[in-house]
Amino acid sequence: MTDYLDPAQVFAYLFRHLYAHRRDFDRVDMTDWIAAEGGTGDSRRIAREIRDTGRVTVERFIEAMSDPRAAFLLLRAVDTAFGALSPLARAHDRGLLGSYQQRLLDTGAYYSDHAGSVLPKRCPAGRPQPVEDSFGDHLRWLMLVPRTADDGMCFQVLRDPLLDFDERIRRSTNAPRIVVGCVPFIADLAELEINPIDRSGARFYSISLQHGLNGRDWSGHWRTRAAAALDNLDRSGAHIGILPELALTDDLLTWWQNELLTRSRPPGSRLQWILVGTGPLSAGPAAERRPNRAVLLHRDNGRLVLEQDKCDGFSMTDEQMANWRLFGLQPGPRAEWMREGHDRVVLEAWAGRFAVLICEDFDRLFALGAPLATWGPTHLLIPVFAPRVTRYRWQQKSAQQFVNEVGAISVIANSNAIPFVDGGAGPDDHGYAMMVCPADADWSPRIEIRVQHEPTGVTTFELPGR
Repeated sequence: MTDYLDPAQVFAYLFRHLYAHRRDFDRVDMTDWIAAEGGTGDSRRIAREIRDTGRVTVERFIEAMSDPRAAFLLLRAVDTAFGALSPLARAHDRGLLGSYQQRLLDTGAYYSDHAGSVLPKRCPAGRPQPVEDSFGDHLRWLMLVPRTADDGMCFQVLRDPLLDFDERIRRSTNAPRIVVGCVPFIADLAELEINPIDRSGARFYSISLQHGLNGRDWSGHWRTRAAAALDNLDRSGAHIGILPELALTDDLLTWWQNELLTRSRPPGSRLQWILVGTGPLSAGPAAERRPNRAVLLHRDNGRLVLEQDKCDGFSMTDEQMANWRLFGLQPGPRAEWMREGHDRVVLEAWAGRFAVLICEDFDRLFALGAPLATWGPTHLLIPVFAPRVTRYRWQQKSAQQFVNEVGAISVIANSNAIPFVDGGAGPDDHGYAMMVCPADADWSPRIEIRVQHEPTGVTTFELPGR
């Protein structure tokens, strides 16, 4: 009687075994290996066998452990077999691997242990790589996510159907072209409370929405604006709405949650999620420094889909304060007065694998890029507080890195708060929202920049399916 093994566990073991000995294969001509495999069709045949049976035989595993090429062949075959399990599709016609989709929902991975997780791939990298250069390059594009104890990554699978996209949207297509709408929300600096904070010789700053200290009904002002923004998002055709950094307070978050719970979505609206901005939200009575927290809510019920604290505060130089007309904060430099976050959330949902990066976090590629890239996010939602988003500057450079290395789509949402700083950019090279994604027809990233002067107006981007 033949014994069988779990293919996801086999994959994890073979991946680590080959990765540990990858230097031994540096002189292997991978082109010959792949060509020989393609000529015999072994990998495809084994992949069909794994898909149809849901298992790997012990005999095949023993063979793989006796020969590096056989191990690589089986590794690719398992990867190919699991590739048929599109996260966007149901488990029909997937052989006996269909149960792994339920395992993903139940446990957050096809297989997981202390050293890493086997996850579905959601998108290819955007950098052209028709022929991988080395054995390590081949391993890089497979589906195992190595885990380190201190990478701060938190992978979550959206298991509750009331938090995911609704069935009407799900049934419309298996490869959704998601539309994202960006709302500036903050009109100018007069709508912000901007304070210097000096502590023990160190200089900090805090910026938040005005909230009534000067006799004006700011609470009513922001609720009226939020209601108009919601109306416009419902009419825009967007599936996801994004408000910028600093567009949120505790009071306004409560309003959003109650309003979304009680106000039904209009029949023509496709809106599913709203990232209602970020702001210095409460962190308990003893917490002097509040987190700068982004909150993603579901349109139909106001429930929390994802929250993400800013992990890296932004430090402003004296020159930046002058250029941005933040004269009350001078002299610089000053650091952002906030409680730094430590966990970075990656959310697996029907429409993609999402992460939220708040302004400065998006510019920390050395600290953030590598651990986040291993999880293969498909969509990055980036609320910022900055001058106009400008072509060739830091936002585009960071977005292009994620396109090239991961294939991720970036959508950057800014407010109108900071006056335009003329950096010599042409009229079509700056705006209040930017989208960077892999191009449909060639390897160059597609970059779109839009201007939206109305604080409750919506700028929309249609994103390719992931």
